[in-house]
Amino acid sequence: MLAVCCARAPVVVSPPAPAIDPCALTRDSASVPERLYIALSGAVDPGHAPVPTTEAERFVFPQVFETLVRLDCTETLRPVLAESWRGEDDGRQWTFTLRPGLRFSDGSAVTGQAVVDSWIGRAAPLPSGAQLTAGNEREIVVRLPTAVSNPRLFAAPAFAVTRSIAGKEWPAGTGPYAADTTGGSITVAPYGRTGRPVIVIRPPAGDDARDLVDRGIDLLVTDDAVALSYAADRPGYATVALPWDRTYILAMPLGASLVDGSVRAGLARDAVRVEARAAGTATWWSSNDCGSAAPPSPAPAPGLLRKALVYPSDDPTARDLAGRLVALGLVGAEGPRATGLGGAEFNAALASNGASAYVWALPVGPLEPCEAVRDLVARAPWLGADPARYLTALVDVRRRAIVRRGGAAFTVEWDGTLRVR
Repeated sequence: MLAVCCARAPVVVSPPAPAIDPCALTRDSASVPERLYIALSGAVDPGHAPVPTTEAERFVFPQVFETLVRLDCTETLRPVLAESWRGEDDGRQWTFTLRPGLRFSDGSAVTGQAVVDSWIGRAAPLPSGAQLTAGNEREIVVRLPTAVSNPRLFAAPAFAVTRSIAGKEWPAGTGPYAADTTGGSITVAPYGRTGRPVIVIRPPAGDDARDLVDRGIDLLVTDDAVALSYAADRPGYATVALPWDRTYILAMPLGASLVDGSVRAGLARDAVRVEARAAGTATWWSSNDCGSAAPPSPAPAPGLLRKALVYPSDDPTARDLAGRLVALGLVGAEGPRATGLGGAEFNAALASNGASAYVWALPVGPLEPCEAVRDLVARAPWLGADPARYLTALVDVRRRAIVRRGGAAFTVEWDGTLRVR
């Protein structure tokens, strides 16, 4: 009896929808247009679904594939496929209850077992040691190795619910849209629901962003200062700041960084051509709570690029930061040159510790920091069990959305992802 009386009651969480969406891009959306024109860079490959790798996929996939919960721009957890969730055992176990009547785009039912099958089939990044079961037709039970105050991890794109279909390029999703990339074009059209526009993706490559505004684009996400200034002077458009989503870092395997607070502020102010702020020193990779007891691994001596500070050649912000760090003499007395490498070359140099220093971007705040640390160390094994020993945060950056007034309504998530409402 004493055990029953003293047991902790489960925490049931299901926040009500706000009367006014605090994450709406604009408040003046009019009637829904028949078509929505959006400029986004990068291809859309259904083989990547539901985890985006390009700007275009970052927009398209969330319209097609849904998670149990989502994290809005205020970092409040909101229901999507799950109508409610409850935590037990001080947050070590979470039970999600699905909304009734859910269907995939192929008409099949979304059940607790379908969610489990989706995550297991795609090897969704559950924490090591987590246990996953379907409680009943509408329940999913997740047992975590450590307690969490809320299940925000499951808002990550990797936990979107999909269903593979034999002979189909795209897996079935549960969102209001279905995508088609046959023939090389990208069609994102609503299915089973009315009152939504067809989404037309226009790759901006080769276009001056100002020309896209002149042609009546509905949405453009950019950090181009010229385009943002141009759109701000157009009465038919609004420019809206998105969340800070990337932190540029300096990795120095063989020595401590000379970057301090004043240097960070100077880099944010003078070194880059995008909206930036000095990065904080409390970073997600500096936490010691990820359960690794291994001692730090000594970094091997750099290889063929031992006199180079390398950065991804397709990232102009990384290029500008690398050049300024070299000019200021902040990357060692030997004065390595700043060298841009293509994606495969940069990743190879990072994996083998082939250079003397590195500049690249990481997400500002991943939903599961320990999983992100493991991914980071897998990408650069010489970081060992103590990445903070080698990594210095430089600046945070963000983009802005250029959105046509009176057009379709958009809402923004915690990481800058945009959804058609």
